[in-house]
Amino acid sequence: MPGPRQCFSLRAFKVCRCFVRFVAGFVILLVFAFVFLRIHGVPGPLLREAVRRVNAAGIPVDVDRIRLTLRGWRAENVRYYSTHPDDLEPMFHAEQVLLAHMSGSGEEVSDAWHVDVASKGIAIAPSVEWGIGLPGGSRYREVEDLHLSLGFFPDHIELSEGSMRWVDAVFAVNGTILKKPASTGGPKSAKPRKESGKAPELFNAAQFQAFEERMKVIQVLGGTEVEVDFLVDAGNYAASQVSFGVKATDIVARKVGFSGAELNGQYRYPTVEIERLALAKDNLAFEVNGKYDLASGMVEGAANNTIESKELLLLLPQPVLDLLDVAQVHFEYLPQFSIHFGAAKPKELLNAVSGSFSIDSVTYRDLEIDHLEGKVDRRNDRLDLGGLSGTVLGQEDNAQQYGSCMVGGSATGAVFWDSAAQEFGVSASGSFDPNLVIRPLEMVKIATNVLDRFKFKDRPPQISLELGSSLVDWSTFYINVQGMANNMLIHGVELSSVNTSARYKHGILRLDPLAAMQGVDFIKGSTSIDFKRKLAEFDAFGSLQPAVLEDVVYAGFNLFGNKILTEGDTQIRARGQLDWATMRETEFSAEVEADSLQIPVARLDGFAATVKGEGKRISVADADFGLYGGKGEGWFSIQLDPETNAMPYGMMVDVEDVDFRQFLSFLRPGTEYKVTGKMKGRADFEADMALDFFESANGTGSVDVKDGQLADLPFFSGFSKAMRMLIPSFSVFSITSLSGTFALVDGAIFSDDAYFKGDLVNASMKGNYTKQQGFDALIQTQVFSDKGLAKLARVITNPIFKFFELKLEGTLAEPAWRLNNLSTAKKDSGQTEENTETN
Repeated sequence: MPGPRQCFSLRAFKVCRCFVRFVAGFVILLVFAFVFLRIHGVPGPLLREAVRRVNAAGIPVDVDRIRLTLRGWRAENVRYYSTHPDDLEPMFHAEQVLLAHMSGSGEEVSDAWHVDVASKGIAIAPSVEWGIGLPGGSRYREVEDLHLSLGFFPDHIELSEGSMRWVDAVFAVNGTILKKPASTGGPKSAKPRKESGKAPELFNAAQFQAFEERMKVIQVLGGTEVEVDFLVDAGNYAASQVSFGVKATDIVARKVGFSGAELNGQYRYPTVEIERLALAKDNLAFEVNGKYDLASGMVEGAANNTIESKELLLLLPQPVLDLLDVAQVHFEYLPQFSIHFGAAKPKELLNAVSGSFSIDSVTYRDLEIDHLEGKVDRRNDRLDLGGLSGTVLGQEDNAQQYGSCMVGGSATGAVFWDSAAQEFGVSASGSFDPNLVIRPLEMVKIATNVLDRFKFKDRPPQISLELGSSLVDWSTFYINVQGMANNMLIHGVELSSVNTSARYKHGILRLDPLAAMQGVDFIKGSTSIDFKRKLAEFDAFGSLQPAVLEDVVYAGFNLFGNKILTEGDTQIRARGQLDWATMRETEFSAEVEADSLQIPVARLDGFAATVKGEGKRISVADADFGLYGGKGEGWFSIQLDPETNAMPYGMMVDVEDVDFRQFLSFLRPGTEYKVTGKMKGRADFEADMALDFFESANGTGSVDVKDGQLADLPFFSGFSKAMRMLIPSFSVFSITSLSGTFALVDGAIFSDDAYFKGDLVNASMKGNYTKQQGFDALIQTQVFSDKGLAKLARVITNPIFKFFELKLEGTLAEPAWRLNNLSTAKKDSGQTEENTETN
């Protein structure tokens, strides 16, 4: 019988044998389980139950198969869903996910467990609650080589040390996923998160596809690194958050190269924010920041640029390029600027802009600006460009076309445009030719018509101008100009210097004050021209020629400088108004003094008179003047009616001691007269300046020439030949005086008492003269004097000379004389004797 010791040893052996068998069986079972799990994976019922429990824990995930590998568990066809009913596809899909269990690092296993994850063939599709839709086939749906560490906690999942390749960029990802609370509610101490509802749509599929197409123009030749931190709240996706940072080197965008780029931003409902987007080039940068409020739909941001590059213009949004093209604004280089946008709706973002800018080489409708800087402010429908200063380039090649020097210069000013009211305004000061802006302002015909009145021959003026108008009502156009200029033209009138303040509004141009010089002559005062009423008001004095003043006020009037000429020193003081449309409202008075004033019938020297305008009649009263060595006085009155071509005038003149030869030379310029004599005369007549004098003149007058030698007149040369027929020994005679009265009737001159007297022969004449027919007069010749013994001889000879009465015909230049009675007798008797007519 075995002893107690043997019995214990036997029992111990049996126990060890059973343990070994158990261990062997367990190992075999584990090997069998490993082989089964390696080949077939977790059994379907068990997997489905595990997935159900995970879903119940608030993680909407689904897995087709889980297999065990030497490196850990490998899940196949893993899908992570949103609970939103509009999501028809998983937010996250991976062909393979390798899970390696890690220790809890001192944490209770029941509280958390950690897994290393490596995945391939990943596709993402953001939930509609995220407000982002990725179109099918987009490369942004595909993720390469995902590696990360997951920490599973009761209420959240932590992602750390994540790395992946996405759209050719290397990503470093860290984040947290908050689980959806169970339907039974969480712990009593847990405070429920406030539901903030569905986030508004940020990018739909079509918008994202357009964004993807635009991004194709960007090539990153260097590397791209991206850091992402996120918080996804499965219970309220609108409360999810993400922050990101991007760095890239050696970039080409639309064939424009950059040394680097940087992008930092974040999403935190309701705001998507770009903290900094920067493009670097040659140590200069283009920077943008902004934010978009998903709840209000408002955008706000800023942009700064220090890069000067012509190529960079290609990066401007197409709507901006289209707007610049329509406005005919062209930049040589991208402007330097610091601009703030918003807050506004995205489509209205350009209506809320403020900041400053600096541009080199910009062109607006042929106006070339070498440099321009200023401030911009746009609120709603109003755009203000203030604090502008720039350098305007000249266009001297166009000087002949515009009739002005077209010299550029510098200017400062401001511009505004109100798109709602369709109003604009411009203010500027500086030194440049205003004709440079005629082309940019060609749509503003009133402005160009006003500016076109002023031309500058060789240098630009110093000006300060302000103009503006409503595009729907051009009657509101206004322009104010203060300036000084040298060697300029106003309406074609050359002035050596001008200093004036000009204002135009509601069709009225005011020059007040006005100071102009033409050599040593000047004009000072003010004038107002109403283009609607065609009325000019003036109050001025000076020494400029009346023709100059007339051309400045209204060049089409054409009275002075055509019908009336002035020369030499002229002094005028005038006040009143001139109605050049109808003349009905004309009312002015002027004191005029001129060294010389020429009217159609004479040249007056030392002229002084008062000129008045009353309606259609312009009158010259109290006129005193010198006339070819003599003197005279009289008045003149003309009626001007723009509705007709007629210019009827009246004139009375009384002269004495006039040099008869000079008077004849004026009437027939280019003819030499060897005559002398002093003329005294008076004329009172009416005529029409629009017609020839001899076609319209009516009036009376008298003439008396004494102490002269008049025989050399063509008029008397024919008389001398006729006298030789009567008195064969007659060879020469002298005519010392001429007198008579005359009447003008419809241009014909009639006289019944014309009398010319000589040393030997005297003659009396009666008849008429017309321009068409010439003379038709009879001359009764007398010899000897009517005094003393000669008077007795005259009684004897008068009947004889009466028989030999002369007939005067022909023109003033070619008079024809013949014996009137003898030629008549010959015609009556039918004789054919030689004609006695003498020329």
